[in-house]
Amino acid sequence: MVQLAGQSFRKPARRFPNRRHKTFLALITSFLLFTLSTPVSSAQAQTESPTTQSVSRGVPTMMVLDSSGSMVTEDAGGQSRSDAAKEAANQFIDELAGTLDLGLVTYGGNTGETPEEYEAGCQDISVVRGPTSGQPDQLKDHIDGLQPRGYTPIGDSLKAAAAELPEGESGTIVLVSDGIATCTPPPVCEVAQELADQGVDLVINTVGFNVDESARAELECIAQAGNGTYADASDADSLVAELKRAATRTAVGYESDLEQLDGNDVQTEPTQIPDDVKMFQANLPALENKDGEVTQYWSIPVADYERVQVTTSYIAPVTVGSGGDYLSVKNELQYGGDQAETCHRKIGGDSILDNVLAKPLVANVESDVIGTECDTDELTLAVTRSEPFQWNEELPVEIVVKRLTHADTSDLPLGDQVRDIPDIDVATVDSWEPLTGGSWFSNAPELTPGEGIEAEIVPGENHIYRLPMATGQQLHGYAEVVENTAPDDANVTDKLGVAVFSPTRQAAGVDLWTDVPIRENAGEYFEAPSPLTYLNMFSNDGGFGSTNNATSVFTLEGDYYLAVHYNDFSGGTTRDASDRQSAPVRYRLVADAYGDAEPGPVFDEVSAGSSESSSPSEQPNESDQAAESEDNESGFSPLIAGTIVALIVVFAAFASWMVLKGRKK
Repeated sequence: MVQLAGQSFRKPARRFPNRRHKTFLALITSFLLFTLSTPVSSAQAQTESPTTQSVSRGVPTMMVLDSSGSMVTEDAGGQSRSDAAKEAANQFIDELAGTLDLGLVTYGGNTGETPEEYEAGCQDISVVRGPTSGQPDQLKDHIDGLQPRGYTPIGDSLKAAAAELPEGESGTIVLVSDGIATCTPPPVCEVAQELADQGVDLVINTVGFNVDESARAELECIAQAGNGTYADASDADSLVAELKRAATRTAVGYESDLEQLDGNDVQTEPTQIPDDVKMFQANLPALENKDGEVTQYWSIPVADYERVQVTTSYIAPVTVGSGGDYLSVKNELQYGGDQAETCHRKIGGDSILDNVLAKPLVANVESDVIGTECDTDELTLAVTRSEPFQWNEELPVEIVVKRLTHADTSDLPLGDQVRDIPDIDVATVDSWEPLTGGSWFSNAPELTPGEGIEAEIVPGENHIYRLPMATGQQLHGYAEVVENTAPDDANVTDKLGVAVFSPTRQAAGVDLWTDVPIRENAGEYFEAPSPLTYLNMFSNDGGFGSTNNATSVFTLEGDYYLAVHYNDFSGGTTRDASDRQSAPVRYRLVADAYGDAEPGPVFDEVSAGSSESSSPSEQPNESDQAAESEDNESGFSPLIAGTIVALIVVFAAFASWMVLKGRKK
C-alpha cells in the first residue's frame, strides 16, 4: 500500500501477457528468428561483401643480399654499393611485396675481415624470414640496418634460402653479390646444382653488382646450374630493374572445379544435362590421328518459345609461342534422334582457333525458337573437335548452357545503332589501383567504371575482369603498357591483347580485339560497335537487328568480361609457361559503360523442360521470341526482400501494440 495525502492507493499488479498473447508473441519470435536466420543468397553476399579478388601471385621468392666488406666501395652512381643496394632492395620490396611471397637472407655485416674472424664470418648469415605476403617493413628495417663488413659465404646462404622455400613447390632465389665467394668449400656452383636437383622447379637467378670478370663468371655459373639467368647492375636504378626481372613469376593458369559431365559418343544416347545445370566441365576425347575428328553428345530439355545458347570454352594450359597447329571446335544443336535436323539460328560454328590467338578460346551456337521453328522438348548438343592441335590428348572444356525465354521487347532501343562516343578520358583517372585480373571467368574481379587499374602479366597468362553493362550502355576503354622488364633484344612484335566476352562467354572476335605493342607508353583505345540492346541478337532483316558478330555479342544485360592476354611470338614452337620464369609487362586498364541505363526486356517465366507454356503476346517481329538477361542465380529478389522487411516491421509493431494493450487491462 502507498499512502499519499491521507489516501491509500494499491500498486497495480504487474500484468503479464495472457496465454493468447504469449502464443502470438511466440509465433512472432519464431517468424523473426526464421527470417533473420535465413541464409543470404549468393547474389546478396556478393553485393554486401567486398569483391573477392583473384591475385596472380608469383612463386615464393627468397632474396639473398650481399652485405660483405667490399660493399663499401663508392662506385655505384655516386653512392656506395651498400647504399645503392639498400635503395634498390627497398624499392623492389615496395613494388613487388603485393605480388610475391617474399623472404630475405643477408650475409656479412657482423664480423671483421681478419684471418681470426674467418670462421665466424663464414657463418655470418641472417635469415630474416621465409617467403611471406605483405609486411614489407620487416624486410626494409633489416636492410636499413645493414653495415657492410665481413666475408662472402654465398654457398651456405643459398642453402639457407632454399631451406625457407615451401617443400615440393616451385621457388625462386635471387642472389645479389658484388664479388666472388670467399667461404669455400662448398664450391658455389656445386651448391647451386645440388639445390636445383633437389628442388621442384627451383630457379636461382643472379645479379652481379659492379663485379669483375672472375666474380661474373662465378655468378653466371650459379645461374646456369640453378636453371636461372645472370644480369649486371651498376647503380640503384639498374639494380632494382634487374631485381624485378630476376624475381619475375610464372604464368598462373586455371583448373576448373565445376561438375564433370562428359558427353556420350552415341548420338541417340546423349548424356542428360539436368534442368538446373547451367555450367559444367567435360573432356573431349583424343583423336585417333591428326586428320581425325570426334563428337560428343548431350541432351538439353527445352520448353516452347525458348531459345538455347551454348558456349564451349577451351581451358588452355599456360603456353607461349606459336606451334602452328590449329584447333577446331564446333557446336551444333539438333533434334529428331538419328534423323537429326539442325536447330540453329546463329552459330559461332567452325571456330578455327590456334594457340597464339586470344585466350580463352570459345565456340558458341544458339538455337531457333523452340516449338515454332524446332518442334521438340529436347535438343541434342553435339560438340566436335578436329585439327592437329594436341590431337593425341583429351581437350578440357567448360560448357555454358543459357536458356533464353520469351521476352517483351516492344520498348527496347533498336539494335545496331551506330553512335559517336568519345574515347574514354584517361586524363580524368586520378589513380591507377593495383588489381590483378582473375585467371578465368569464374574468378574475375569487378572493375569500377571509369577507375583505372594496374597489373603485371607474363607471357602465356590471362587476366580477366568483369564490367556490369545495362541496356543502352556502350562499352569503351583504354589499355596501355607502362613498363616492360623484358631484355632489350626481346621481340618487339609481341602484343598485349584485350578481348571482350558476353555474360555467356560469346566472343566479340577480331571485330573487338585490341593489340597493344609491348613498348612502354604504347596504348590503344577500344569501344563496342553499338550500344547494348536485346535486339542486337537478331538479324537485320527488319532494320532493327545486328549486322556483325561483335554487335550481336552486346545483347544480354550483366557482366561483360575483358580478357587481357600476353603472348610471346618470338618462338616458333609452343612451350609450357607454367614452369619457367618470364619477364613481366606492367599494364594499365580502364573501362566504362558509356551512356545511361535504359529499361531492358520483360521476360516470361518459363521453366526449362516444361511441356506447357503460355503463348507469347503478339509482337511485330522476331525480337519478341527470345532471351532473358543475366539473372541472379538464386536468392531473394529485391521485391521479396523488401516485402519481408515490411512484414517484420508490421508484425513487430502489432506485437508491441498487443503487449501495451494487455498492460492497460
